This record gives sequence, structure tokens and C-alpha cells, in this order.
Amino acid sequence: MYYKFYKSFIGIFFFIICLDVLHEELNAQSCGDCIGFVNASANTTNICAGQPVTVFAEGDGYAYANNFNNQTLGPGWVSNITPQFNNPCGPGLDGSPHLWMGSSTAAPRLLETMDMNTTGGGNISFDLRFAIQGGASPCEGPDEPSEGVYLDYSTNGGGTWTNIFYFNPVPLGTYTSWANYSFPIPPAAQTPCTRFRWYQGGSSGNAFDHWGLDNIQIGPALPPGAVNLYWENNGQAALPSEVIYPQSDTILILVLETPIDTCRDTLQIFVSTPPVANLTFQPQPACAGQPISFIASGSTGTIDQVRYDLDNNGTYEYTLNAPGDTTFNILIPGLYTIRMQVVAPGGCTNSNTFPLTINPQPTLDLTALPLAVCLGTAITLRDSSSLINPLSLNTNIANFSWDFQNDGIIDSITLGTQVTGPPIITKVSSFSYVFSAPGTYEILSTVTTTGGCKASDSITITIYDLPQAGFIHSGNVCDGNSVTFTDTSLITPPDVINNYSWSFTSTDPAYSETSSEQNPIMNFPSSGTYYITLSTYTANGCADTSVIDSVTIFPNPIADFSFVTQCFQTNILQQTATPSTGLTYAWDLDQDGTIDENQPSFTYVFPDSSDKLVTLIVIDTNNCTSDTTKLVDVKGGVENPTLPNVLSLSSSINNKFDFQLFAPGFNECITYTLSIFNRWGIKVFETINNANNPDLQCNDCFTGLSKTGSQLVPGVYYYVLKGSNDIELNGTIHIFE
Repeated sequence: MYYKFYKSFIGIFFFIICLDVLHEELNAQSCGDCIGFVNASANTTNICAGQPVTVFAEGDGYAYANNFNNQTLGPGWVSNITPQFNNPCGPGLDGSPHLWMGSSTAAPRLLETMDMNTTGGGNISFDLRFAIQGGASPCEGPDEPSEGVYLDYSTNGGGTWTNIFYFNPVPLGTYTSWANYSFPIPPAAQTPCTRFRWYQGGSSGNAFDHWGLDNIQIGPALPPGAVNLYWENNGQAALPSEVIYPQSDTILILVLETPIDTCRDTLQIFVSTPPVANLTFQPQPACAGQPISFIASGSTGTIDQVRYDLDNNGTYEYTLNAPGDTTFNILIPGLYTIRMQVVAPGGCTNSNTFPLTINPQPTLDLTALPLAVCLGTAITLRDSSSLINPLSLNTNIANFSWDFQNDGIIDSITLGTQVTGPPIITKVSSFSYVFSAPGTYEILSTVTTTGGCKASDSITITIYDLPQAGFIHSGNVCDGNSVTFTDTSLITPPDVINNYSWSFTSTDPAYSETSSEQNPIMNFPSSGTYYITLSTYTANGCADTSVIDSVTIFPNPIADFSFVTQCFQTNILQQTATPSTGLTYAWDLDQDGTIDENQPSFTYVFPDSSDKLVTLIVIDTNNCTSDTTKLVDVKGGVENPTLPNVLSLSSSINNKFDFQLFAPGFNECITYTLSIFNRWGIKVFETINNANNPDLQCNDCFTGLSKTGSQLVPGVYYYVLKGSNDIELNGTIHIFE
């Protein structure tokens, strides 16, 4: 109970808001100026000259009547919901359509008439029924006292309402069957401007508490024959419906005469001049599937609609609500007859036919093999095109045009070779093409038919750049030194070089070396001339080869020297390098890293008598070097010897004056004269030693013999030794048997 009251309160609140709007609309209407109901209408009020029009005449002595048989509210009547007219809960008393307050909106629900003249009095009668409580929506009936329906009237445009009767649903079952109810129009409601309403103030929701109305009659009931309904234009009695054929704009006046009053209603028919259909095409002829402009703007007259029958079968497939141009795509080629109909606002029409040629549209299939190549390699392009000729046409493939850069410039036109046809005609164009620069190209091929139809296809191919192989090297070198090879190859980005193949050969067929490094360093096995080949490869497999004539490896000279040892730290040094000429010499005589002499041979006095390491560096004309280090024997001077004072002739050891034994090196370093004297001062022996030709084998040494070779007599003798470097020695010597 509380829920229903709350729902009713909310519904009344919104109803008040809606009612203000209804008041404004209803107050804007003029009140009735006659007692009775008359209505003239037609199936159309806009026609072409001579077109049939059905006119309808309605009229009776009631102030107003509404049976809802046309399934509308009727002129001037309003409702705050959308009522149903399809008898959802069963038929009414006469079985015709009635008004049903269904489930579109919750209460408040109302049906309100226009303002009408009720000064003639009479009754307000109608059929009413409540749905049965608990039924399914929209057939669920009211069950609360607040859910009934009021019959009210208003004489001030809906500003205030006075109740005539309240249909209370309590007790349950009241008013749940269709019945006719009639109430006298109260004297206070008999005014020139009175309206009535059926009003339900509360409900449990839009799915509850439904009810219906039918066969509403308001005003006095006149006896049969008391009403005269006729057309004022010709004075003829008005039939419920009749057909007329106006040739120009026509105004019809329907007159209702009753014993109480005379009422009129006016109907105006607008007659239009028929338009003229005119149609052109752009382009003409056209191609199948191509947008075709249907230009109807050349048609004349006032045009409301344009209709098209594209296959001329009498059925208009397309209707446009404007006389402007439009576009169609016709997919099947052939000869067409297009029928166009133009419709004037009054329904006036004019039709005409127009021929249209639709040529077949070719198909195109473009291939390229391969899709990516290295610069300078040919690509095979193949384009196959087909079209289907209908029997009415004789179209062929005219040519193929080629745009290799897709820049809008045609680079080549080919005719192609026909391989099938007709009616299916196929032509093929195939050729090879070499691009002059690397890059990505979109090749566009367009086929054109003899009917002017075209089809295009494109394919993207990639031309990879070739590397420009090149390198430099560090120059000719001497044997044993390395040669650095530096890659200078070029490639246009985004291509990159990712593989290097070096080949090294010489005049010796047995020698062959390779490298995959970008900048290899080579040590060649011997002197000579070597030939180098560099091949470069990109990541896409493109290659280039560069050959340099040669690189020369010079032979190194062979450093060598000899020396002659002399006394007093003197040596004669002599180079013996190979080659023997054309060299530069550098002698390091004391191993201090400083060059001491540059001559090929010279005499050098060492500072002391210890053996010395001597290095000779030789440099040839190619700046090749060689060095050698030798231990040089250094001989110093000798001290004055102590000569033996005994000579034993029979001894195998002490039987001679052998300087090599008691004074080693003396013979080699000193030029001297040894003289032997007897005790009377007579020189009995003399020998001379030349340091340049020393007596190293004791061939001329004193052995106890005289200068004539005879054996000296044992005894005491004297010796005198005079030599170079101011040496002078003397003493005695005893000779024994």
C-alpha cells in the first residue's frame, strides 16, 4: 500500500509538469465555433494535374466523436503516454480497434479532448474497461482506490478540472468487462469552449493498472435524417469517400447542417504541373564497376523524388529524395537501357529511358622475378590481363603502359601477346628491365582496353647497391716486415659491406694465401712481387672485385765482416756483406748504440786489450737493413821478457831460446835482433824477428849453434837483445852438454 502511494505521488508530480505543457498546447487551440462535428480529408493533398484523389467526408450532430478505428488519437486529442490500438487484452464491444492505456508509462495517465462547443448539451458516452488485477502486462488491472479513472471537464483550457464521475476499481472486479457508460453534460460544462479528460492519478508502475476506452461520443444525439452533409462547391451530398480528378489547385468546403447549427470544414488540393525527366551520364561509355555519375539535374519542373530502374524491368530499385546527381556502380558489362522517373511534390511523375554502354573492365596480374636483385641484374616483368566480352560488345586489350618509378611518367608501352579469346580475352606482356640506380621502386603497370577501360597493378622491387671494392697498402717493404692492407671500399647506405675476400699470389705458383679480415696484415714468406685481389660482398650478396698490380718485398742485405788482430789493441776491420756494393755501413765498436764508423774497412785501436763485440749494420738503397755482431780478438802489447840464463843441449825442453814459450806474443809484437857473444866478445850467433812475419815456429831461434851451424862449446856466453819500442836487454847464458 505504501509503495503504491509513493509511486502515485511521484507520478502526480511529473504529471503536473507535463500538464503545464499540455495546457500551453491546448490553450493555443481555438474553441469550437459550431455545435456538431465535420471533417473533410483526402488521401493526398499534393497531386499532378489529372491525378485521382480520394476525398473523405465525416460529420454528425455530436460535438465530437472518436471510435479510434483509424488507430490514432484523432485531431486535437492528446495523451501523456503512447497508447496502444491493437486490442492487446481482447476485443472491445464492437470488435474494432480501441484505445488501451498499456505499459509504456506509469500513472498519471490521461486522454484529453480538444476544446469544443457543448452549448447544445447532450451526453458524453463511451465504452470503458479495466484490466483484471494480477494479469500479465499490459493487461494488469488496478486494485487500489487511488488507481481508478476520473471523468473530468474544464472550461478554462485545462487550468482547473471538475469531476463528473470516478471509476473506482474497489471492490476488485468492478469495471473489468467492456460496457458503455453515458453521463449528461453538466450545465456548467455546456460552454463554447469545453474540454474533457479521462485521468488516472496513481499506479504501481508502467507494468500495472491498465484500462481502455472506445466509441466516445460528446454532444446531443440527433435522430436519423436530421443531419445534412454536402459539398458547398457543387451542392451535392457528400459520400463517405469519392474520387475526383483536379486539373488545378482546388478548395473543397464540406458543410454539416443540423437543426441546431451549421458547421463547415475546408480541404485544399494542390495540383502541380508534371516534371520532365532528362538524364545524362558521365562518363559515357563507362566501365564495369566504375562510378558513373547519373546527372538528373537537367530535368525540368518541381521535382521531389528521382527514381531509377537500372535494368528496365519496370521496378525502380533506387529512389532519391532530391533531383540532384547521384553515382552508381554497374558491375556487369553490356548495353543497358536506364529508366528514370521524376516525381513532383504532388506525386506527379514523368518517365523516360536512356541508353548506356558499360564496357568490360580488365583484370591485371603483375609479377616480377626476382623481387630483389643487385644493381646491373635484369628483372623479368610479366603482366597478364583478361577481360570478358558480352555478346553485345567487341572489346579487346589495347596496350600495357609501364611506369617504372610510379611517378606518373610512362616509361614504356607494350602491346602484349594474345593467348586466349574471345569471349574471354587474355593478353600477356613480358620483358626484362635493368635499373640504373639502387633503391626501392614501385612499378606500376596499366592495361587499357579498346573501350577505354583501365586496370592497374603495382609491385615493389628492391635494387641493391653494388659495393665499390678498393684498398690501399702501407707500401713496399723489406723482407721480414709486414704489409698492412686498408679497405677503402664504398657502398651507398643503407646497404653495408659485411664480407671481404682477399687473395694473395706471386710468381711462385706454390704460393697462395687468403684472408677474410677487413684490414689484413700480411707477412710474406720471402722477397719478390706479390699480387693482391679484394672481393667485397654486401649483406644482400652483391659483389665487386678490385685488383692492385703488386706489392714488392725487397730482399735484405747480408751483413758480415772480417778482422785482422794486431798488437797494441790494433785491428783491421773489413766488411764482407752481400751485396758487396751499394750499401751504407754503420759500425758500433763498443756496443753503446752509437755509430762509431761508416767506412767499409778501416784500422781501429781499441782502448784496452779485452776482446770486443763489434756490430756491423748495412743498409741498401731500398732502406733494407741487416746486422751482425762478432767477438773481435784484441791483442795488447807485451812486457820485456826475462830471457833464460841456462841452455842444456841434451835437454828436450830447455835446449833453445823459444820466445813463444817464455814470452808469448813477443815475436808477434816486437821486431828485434838477438845477438850471442862468446867470452872474448866475438858474435857467434844472431837472429832477426820481424813482427810482420814473426817466427812463431822457432825456425830461427837460438839452439846452441853458431851462425855457421856448428855446435858451440859449453860455457858462458853473452846475449844482447835490441828491439822496437826502445827495448834493449843483455845478460849471460850458460850452455851445458
